[in-house]
Amino acid sequence: MHGEYRDAVIAAAGRRPHWTRWRPNSIVESCWPLIAGLLGNEEGLRGILYLAVGEGDARWDDAPATRGPLARHLREEVVRVPIAPEDITYLGEGDEPSREPTPRLEIRVRLAWETPQVLREFGVFGGDATEAANSGRMINHVVHDRLNLGEGSTLTRQIRFSFGQGGLGHWLDPAEHWLGQEDARLVDGVGDAMASALRGQGILTVNELAVCEPLNDRGPIPLIPLVELRSKARLALRTAAEIRVSDGFLRLTAWEVLLTPTATLALNAHADVTEAAWLREKIGALEVALNHHFLSRVTVRELVGHRRAGE
Repeated sequence: MHGEYRDAVIAAAGRRPHWTRWRPNSIVESCWPLIAGLLGNEEGLRGILYLAVGEGDARWDDAPATRGPLARHLREEVVRVPIAPEDITYLGEGDEPSREPTPRLEIRVRLAWETPQVLREFGVFGGDATEAANSGRMINHVVHDRLNLGEGSTLTRQIRFSFGQGGLGHWLDPAEHWLGQEDARLVDGVGDAMASALRGQGILTVNELAVCEPLNDRGPIPLIPLVELRSKARLALRTAAEIRVSDGFLRLTAWEVLLTPTATLALNAHADVTEAAWLREKIGALEVALNHHFLSRVTVRELVGHRRAGE
Protein backbone atom coordinates (compact mmCIF):
# COMPACT_ATOMS: atom_id res chain seq x y z
CA MET A 1 0.00 0.00 0.00
CA HIS A 2 1.24 3.47 -0.83
CA GLY A 3 -0.22 6.88 -1.56
CA GLU A 4 0.16 10.38 -2.87
CA TYR A 5 -1.51 13.75 -2.38
CA ARG A 6 -1.76 17.24 -3.81
CA ASP A 7 -3.29 20.54 -2.69
CA ALA A 8 -5.05 23.56 -4.14
CA VAL A 9 -5.42 26.82 -2.18
CA ILE A 10 -7.93 29.48 -3.19
CA ALA A 11 -7.50 32.94 -1.68
CA ALA A 12 -10.46 35.02 -0.56
CA ALA A 13 -10.39 36.83 -3.90
CA GLY A 14 -11.51 33.56 -5.48
CA ARG A 15 -8.78 33.08 -8.06
CA ARG A 16 -8.76 29.85 -10.04
CA PRO A 17 -7.11 27.10 -7.95
CA HIS A 18 -3.65 25.88 -8.86
CA TRP A 19 -2.93 22.28 -7.95
CA THR A 20 0.49 21.39 -6.59
CA ARG A 21 2.43 18.42 -7.96
CA TRP A 22 1.71 14.98 -6.52
CA ARG A 23 3.78 14.18 -3.41
CA PRO A 24 4.36 10.97 -1.40
CA ASN A 25 1.67 10.13 1.15
CA SER A 26 3.35 8.16 3.97
CA ILE A 27 1.50 5.15 5.38
CA VAL A 28 2.12 4.63 9.12
CA GLU A 29 2.40 1.39 11.08
CA SER A 30 -0.99 1.76 12.84
CA CYS A 31 -2.69 1.35 9.45
CA TRP A 32 -1.90 -2.37 9.27
CA PRO A 33 -3.73 -3.47 12.47
CA LEU A 34 -6.70 -1.42 11.26
CA ILE A 35 -6.75 -3.27 7.93
CA ALA A 36 -6.41 -6.59 9.74
CA GLY A 37 -9.30 -5.64 12.06
CA LEU A 38 -11.51 -4.70 9.13
CA LEU A 39 -10.76 -7.98 7.37
CA GLY A 40 -11.43 -9.81 10.62
CA ASN A 41 -14.80 -8.07 11.05
CA GLU A 42 -13.75 -6.59 14.38
CA GLU A 43 -16.73 -4.91 15.98
CA GLY A 44 -16.66 -1.11 16.20
CA LEU A 45 -14.11 -0.57 13.42
CA ARG A 46 -14.75 1.40 10.24
CA GLY A 47 -12.53 2.51 7.39
CA ILE A 48 -11.59 6.08 6.43
CA LEU A 49 -13.46 8.57 8.62
CA TYR A 50 -11.61 11.88 9.20
CA LEU A 51 -8.97 14.16 7.76
CA ALA A 52 -7.02 15.99 10.46
CA VAL A 53 -4.68 18.93 9.82
CA GLY A 54 -2.17 20.46 12.20
CA GLU A 55 0.24 23.29 12.84
CA GLY A 56 3.07 20.87 13.52
CA ASP A 57 6.20 22.39 15.03
CA ALA A 58 7.55 25.82 14.06
CA ARG A 59 11.07 24.38 14.19
CA TRP A 60 10.20 22.34 11.10
CA ASP A 61 10.46 25.56 9.08
CA ASP A 62 14.24 25.69 9.64
CA ALA A 63 15.09 21.99 9.94
CA PRO A 64 13.72 18.81 8.39
CA ALA A 65 10.64 17.35 10.03
CA THR A 66 11.44 14.12 11.83
CA ARG A 67 8.18 12.34 12.58
CA GLY A 68 8.40 8.68 11.61
CA PRO A 69 6.17 5.76 10.57
CA LEU A 70 5.39 5.00 14.23
CA ALA A 71 3.40 8.24 14.62
CA ARG A 72 -0.15 7.71 15.89
CA HIS A 73 -1.39 11.31 15.97
CA LEU A 74 -0.46 14.79 14.79
CA ARG A 75 2.02 16.91 16.70
CA GLU A 76 -0.43 19.80 17.00
CA GLU A 77 -3.87 19.06 15.56
CA VAL A 78 -5.98 22.16 14.85
CA VAL A 79 -9.05 20.75 13.12
CA ARG A 80 -10.46 17.53 11.70
CA VAL A 81 -13.27 17.17 9.23
CA PRO A 82 -15.40 14.09 8.52
CA ILE A 83 -14.83 12.28 5.24
CA ALA A 84 -18.24 11.43 3.84
CA PRO A 85 -18.84 8.42 1.54
CA GLU A 86 -19.32 10.79 -1.38
CA ASP A 87 -15.81 12.21 -0.73
CA ILE A 88 -14.27 8.81 -1.56
CA THR A 89 -14.04 7.55 -5.13
CA TYR A 90 -12.65 4.39 -6.71
CA LEU A 91 -10.17 5.07 -9.52
CA GLY A 92 -9.92 3.01 -12.68
CA GLU A 93 -7.72 3.21 -15.75
CA GLY A 94 -6.37 6.65 -16.50
CA ASP A 95 -7.36 7.81 -12.98
CA GLU A 96 -10.98 7.99 -14.09
CA PRO A 97 -13.71 7.44 -11.43
CA SER A 98 -15.02 3.90 -11.34
CA ARG A 99 -18.45 2.70 -10.22
CA GLU A 100 -17.00 -0.70 -9.41
CA PRO A 101 -14.47 -1.28 -6.58
CA THR A 102 -10.83 -1.08 -7.70
CA PRO A 103 -7.51 -1.28 -5.77
CA ARG A 104 -7.24 2.54 -5.77
CA LEU A 105 -9.09 5.13 -3.70
CA GLU A 106 -9.21 8.91 -4.02
CA ILE A 107 -10.35 11.26 -1.26
CA ARG A 108 -11.15 14.91 -1.90
CA VAL A 109 -11.80 17.21 1.05
CA ARG A 110 -12.34 20.98 1.14
CA LEU A 111 -11.53 23.09 4.21
CA ALA A 112 -12.45 26.76 4.64
CA TRP A 113 -10.65 29.19 6.97
CA GLU A 114 -12.34 32.17 8.60
CA THR A 115 -9.11 33.30 10.26
CA PRO A 116 -5.45 32.99 9.18
CA GLN A 117 -3.95 29.56 9.82
CA VAL A 118 -0.54 27.88 9.43
CA LEU A 119 -0.43 24.18 8.54
CA ARG A 120 2.53 21.80 8.41
CA GLU A 121 1.06 18.29 8.67
CA PHE A 122 -2.02 16.16 8.11
CA GLY A 123 -3.29 12.64 8.63
CA VAL A 124 -6.22 10.42 7.74
CA PHE A 125 -7.91 8.55 10.59
CA GLY A 126 -10.29 5.61 10.72
CA GLY A 127 -11.21 2.65 12.91
CA ASP A 128 -12.92 4.08 15.98
CA ALA A 129 -12.10 7.74 15.19
CA THR A 130 -14.43 10.50 16.38
CA GLU A 131 -14.43 14.27 16.01
CA ALA A 132 -12.14 14.48 19.07
CA ALA A 133 -8.51 15.37 18.33
CA ASN A 134 -6.05 12.45 18.27
CA SER A 135 -8.84 9.84 18.31
CA GLY A 136 -8.93 6.75 16.10
CA ARG A 137 -6.35 4.78 14.14
CA MET A 138 -3.98 6.86 12.03
CA ILE A 139 -3.70 5.62 8.45
CA ASN A 140 -1.18 8.04 7.00
CA HIS A 141 0.93 10.96 8.17
CA VAL A 142 2.38 13.70 6.00
CA VAL A 143 4.66 16.55 7.09
CA HIS A 144 4.76 19.22 4.39
CA ASP A 145 6.23 22.66 3.79
CA ARG A 146 4.64 25.46 5.79
CA LEU A 147 1.28 26.42 4.30
CA ASN A 148 0.00 29.90 5.13
CA LEU A 149 -3.76 30.20 4.74
CA GLY A 150 -5.27 33.66 4.81
CA GLU A 151 -8.65 34.78 6.07
CA GLY A 152 -11.43 33.53 3.81
CA SER A 153 -9.21 31.10 1.91
CA THR A 154 -10.00 27.47 1.15
CA LEU A 155 -7.80 24.39 0.93
CA THR A 156 -8.79 21.45 -1.26
CA ARG A 157 -6.74 18.32 -0.55
CA GLN A 158 -6.73 15.34 -2.90
CA ILE A 159 -5.38 12.08 -1.41
CA ARG A 160 -4.92 8.73 -3.14
CA PHE A 161 -4.27 5.26 -1.73
CA SER A 162 -3.18 2.34 -3.90
CA PHE A 163 -3.35 -1.29 -2.85
CA GLY A 164 -1.35 -4.13 -4.42
CA GLN A 165 -1.18 -4.52 -8.16
CA GLY A 166 -3.47 -1.56 -8.78
CA GLY A 167 -0.58 0.79 -8.05
CA LEU A 168 2.18 -1.17 -9.77
CA GLY A 169 2.90 1.38 -12.47
CA HIS A 170 3.31 4.13 -9.90
CA TRP A 171 5.41 1.87 -7.69
CA LEU A 172 7.99 1.49 -10.46
CA ASP A 173 8.47 5.25 -10.66
CA PRO A 174 11.49 6.49 -8.67
CA ALA A 175 10.83 8.30 -5.41
CA GLU A 176 11.78 11.97 -5.13
CA HIS A 177 14.97 12.46 -3.12
CA TRP A 178 18.16 14.46 -3.57
CA LEU A 179 20.03 11.16 -4.02
CA GLY A 180 18.41 10.93 -7.44
CA GLN A 181 20.55 13.84 -8.69
CA GLU A 182 23.81 12.35 -7.44
CA ASP A 183 26.39 10.52 -9.56
CA ALA A 184 25.35 6.98 -10.47
CA ARG A 185 28.60 5.76 -8.90
CA LEU A 186 26.90 6.03 -5.51
CA VAL A 187 25.10 2.79 -6.42
CA ASP A 188 26.94 -0.30 -5.25
CA GLY A 189 28.50 -2.06 -8.22
CA VAL A 190 28.96 1.04 -10.40
CA GLY A 191 32.72 1.31 -10.60
CA ASP A 192 34.73 3.47 -12.96
CA ALA A 193 34.35 1.07 -15.90
CA MET A 194 30.58 0.68 -15.47
CA ALA A 195 30.17 4.43 -14.90
CA SER A 196 31.96 5.09 -18.17
CA ALA A 197 29.72 2.60 -20.00
CA LEU A 198 26.61 4.18 -18.44
CA ARG A 199 27.74 7.65 -19.45
CA GLY A 200 28.07 6.38 -23.00
CA GLN A 201 24.37 5.50 -22.84
CA GLY A 202 23.36 8.86 -21.34
CA ILE A 203 22.97 7.56 -17.76
CA LEU A 204 24.73 9.92 -15.37
CA THR A 205 22.68 10.04 -12.16
CA VAL A 206 21.06 7.64 -9.71
CA ASN A 207 17.63 8.72 -10.95
CA GLU A 208 18.55 8.12 -14.60
CA LEU A 209 19.77 4.65 -13.64
CA ALA A 210 16.53 3.99 -11.76
CA VAL A 211 14.35 4.76 -14.79
CA CYS A 212 16.50 3.28 -17.57
CA GLU A 213 15.01 0.59 -19.82
CA PRO A 214 17.35 -2.42 -19.92
CA LEU A 215 15.52 -3.94 -22.90
CA ASN A 216 16.71 -1.12 -25.13
CA ASP A 217 20.07 -1.41 -26.87
CA ARG A 218 22.56 -0.48 -24.17
CA GLY A 219 25.66 -1.20 -26.18
CA PRO A 220 28.41 -2.92 -24.15
CA ILE A 221 26.38 -3.12 -20.89
CA PRO A 222 25.15 -6.69 -20.17
CA LEU A 223 21.43 -7.00 -19.53
CA ILE A 224 21.48 -8.78 -16.13
CA PRO A 225 24.00 -6.43 -14.43
CA LEU A 226 22.05 -3.43 -15.68
CA VAL A 227 18.78 -4.81 -14.28
CA GLU A 228 20.48 -5.43 -10.93
CA LEU A 229 21.93 -1.91 -10.81
CA ARG A 230 18.57 -0.40 -11.73
CA SER A 231 16.93 -2.33 -8.86
CA LYS A 232 19.55 -1.03 -6.43
CA ALA A 233 18.99 2.56 -7.59
CA ARG A 234 15.22 2.23 -7.11
CA LEU A 235 15.67 0.62 -3.69
CA ALA A 236 18.00 3.42 -2.59
CA LEU A 237 15.63 6.20 -3.66
CA ARG A 238 12.52 4.65 -2.12
CA THR A 239 14.25 3.76 1.13
CA ALA A 240 15.87 7.16 1.58
CA ALA A 241 12.55 8.94 0.87
CA GLU A 242 10.83 6.91 3.61
CA ILE A 243 13.25 7.76 6.44
CA ARG A 244 11.61 9.87 9.16
CA VAL A 245 12.96 9.51 12.70
CA SER A 246 13.34 11.30 16.02
CA ASP A 247 15.85 14.11 16.43
CA GLY A 248 18.25 12.00 18.49
CA PHE A 249 19.26 9.95 15.44
CA LEU A 250 19.99 12.86 13.12
CA ARG A 251 23.64 13.49 13.98
CA LEU A 252 24.66 9.89 13.27
CA THR A 253 26.10 8.71 9.98
CA ALA A 254 24.35 5.85 8.24
CA TRP A 255 27.37 3.67 8.99
CA GLU A 256 27.16 4.44 12.73
CA VAL A 257 23.51 3.34 12.72
CA LEU A 258 24.52 0.03 11.15
CA LEU A 259 27.35 -0.59 13.61
CA THR A 260 25.46 0.32 16.80
CA PRO A 261 23.33 -2.35 18.56
CA THR A 262 19.62 -1.51 18.49
CA ALA A 263 19.22 -1.12 22.26
CA THR A 264 22.26 1.18 22.48
CA LEU A 265 21.09 3.17 19.49
CA ALA A 266 17.69 3.76 21.09
CA LEU A 267 19.22 4.66 24.47
CA ASN A 268 21.66 7.19 23.00
CA ALA A 269 18.93 8.78 20.89
CA HIS A 270 16.39 8.86 23.76
CA ALA A 271 14.02 6.99 21.44
CA ASP A 272 11.93 3.85 21.36
CA VAL A 273 13.68 0.55 20.60
CA THR A 274 11.12 -0.19 17.87
CA GLU A 275 11.98 3.06 16.10
CA ALA A 276 15.71 2.30 16.35
CA ALA A 277 15.14 -1.16 14.88
CA TRP A 278 13.07 0.34 12.04
CA LEU A 279 15.84 2.83 11.23
CA ARG A 280 18.49 0.10 11.21
CA GLU A 281 16.34 -1.91 8.81
CA LYS A 282 16.06 1.05 6.43
CA ILE A 283 19.78 1.83 6.60
CA GLY A 284 20.43 -1.87 6.04
CA ALA A 285 18.52 -1.62 2.76
CA LEU A 286 20.70 1.34 1.79
CA GLU A 287 23.78 -0.76 2.58
CA VAL A 288 22.63 -3.25 -0.05
CA ALA A 289 22.04 -0.50 -2.60
CA LEU A 290 24.76 2.12 -2.07
CA ASN A 291 28.53 2.06 -1.73
CA HIS A 292 30.04 1.94 1.75
CA HIS A 293 32.15 5.07 1.35
CA PHE A 294 29.02 7.16 0.90
CA LEU A 295 27.28 5.55 3.89
CA SER A 296 30.29 6.30 6.09
CA ARG A 297 29.88 10.04 5.57
CA VAL A 298 26.19 10.74 4.93
CA THR A 299 24.19 11.57 8.07
CA VAL A 300 20.64 10.63 8.95
CA ARG A 301 19.88 14.37 9.03
CA GLU A 302 20.91 14.67 5.39
CA LEU A 303 18.88 11.63 4.38
CA VAL A 304 15.81 12.94 6.18
CA GLY A 305 16.34 16.46 4.83
CA HIS A 306 15.98 15.52 1.15
CA ARG A 307 18.87 17.83 0.27
CA ARG A 308 22.45 17.40 -0.80
CA ALA A 309 25.04 16.83 1.87
CA GLY A 310 26.64 20.14 2.88
CA GLU A 311 23.86 22.36 1.54
